[in-house]
Amino acid sequence: MARFTVNAFICSLLTYGFAQAQSSYSGSADGLTTVAASTATGTVATVSGTQTSFRAIFTVPASADEGANLLPTTQDPEAVDPQKVCPGYMASNVVRSEVGFSATLSLAGPACNVYGTDIETLNLTVAYQTAHRLAVNISPANIAASNMTQYILSDELVQQPKQGVVDPAIQDIDLQFSWSNDPTFSFTVLRKSNGDVLFDTRGTNLVFENQFIEFVSALPENYNLYGLGE
Repeated sequence: MARFTVNAFICSLLTYGFAQAQSSYSGSADGLTTVAASTATGTVATVSGTQTSFRAIFTVPASADEGANLLPTTQDPEAVDPQKVCPGYMASNVVRSEVGFSATLSLAGPACNVYGTDIETLNLTVAYQTAHRLAVNISPANIAASNMTQYILSDELVQQPKQGVVDPAIQDIDLQFSWSNDPTFSFTVLRKSNGDVLFDTRGTNLVFENQFIEFVSALPENYNLYGLGE
C-alpha cells in the first residue's frame, strides 16, 4: 500500500522596479539639428524645430536567469516533516442534514506553524450530491472578504457540481463516508458495491495553514487518483 501526499503552497511573486538614468544629447547631421533629453517616461527630441518622442525598449538582462538554488522540501533531508510535528485536528459539533453532515475541526494541540500559520478552526461539510458522488469540503471557519479568494474559488473559475436529490429510501447510495478522532481526525471513503477504499487518511494528520496544506491518503500500487485540481 502506497501513500499519496498532497502539498499545496501559496506563493508570492516578487516584483522588481527598474529606474532609467536621465541623459541629454545634442548634435547635427546633414544640416538637421537634433536636441534630445530623457525623461521618466521616455525621450523627447526636437528635429529641425519639430518635437517628437520615443521610448527605449527594455531588454531583460542575462542576469535575470540567475537565481537562488531552491530545493523542494520533499527532496530536502533537513526539511521539517509536518506529519511528525503538527498536531492534527479533532472533530466536534456534528450536525446531521438531509444530504450528509457538518462538523467543526479544531487543532488537537499546540500549533506547529511549520510552513505558515496554522488555522485553528475549520469547517467540515460532507454532502452526498448523487448516489455516486460525494463532496467533502474543509475550509477555514473564519473567512472574511479580505481572505476569501485565498481559500475559496469562485464559480466563475471552477463551477461546483449542483446538489442532486438523494433519497436513501429509493436510491442505492454507493459511497460510504466514515470518520474517527482516534488519535486525531481522519476519514475514509468506501465504495460499497465492491468494497474499494477510495480515500483513507487514517494514521496521518491533517495540516491546514495559511500557506501550506497537507493531507495523506493510502493508495494501492499503480492507482490513479483524479479530481484534486481545486
